[in-house]
Amino acid sequence: MRVLPNIIVEVPCDYFEAIKATTLIAENGKPSYLRLEREPSVAITSLLSPFEIGVAYALWIGDVPDVLIIGCGSVLYEALLAAKELKKEQIEVVILNNHTIKPMDEKTILQ
Repeated sequence: MRVLPNIIVEVPCDYFEAIKATTLIAENGKPSYLRLEREPSVAITSLLSPFEIGVAYALWIGDVPDVLIIGCGSVLYEALLAAKELKKEQIEVVILNNHTIKPMDEKTILQ
């Protein structure tokens, strides 16, 4: 879907992001694609968590980060589990929720 011109591609990580993405897509009036997981996923956000189309945000920020993990969808839960394990090995991680695949938030990713 990313190759189609002028389309927005959203991949929410859980139930709460799916609600927000559906609402924003319905309101934006632009061609959009919403990819939802078939299997139930663990809720890792809430209704109060930030969500804006085209804006990635950190789910986890280590003390002095060594590694950046960028993901979307339900795999972010696995990334959070990995961050906890890596912390035990003194490897600090930033996990970036890049729920908008197109347009990609290049500015946040590069920061």
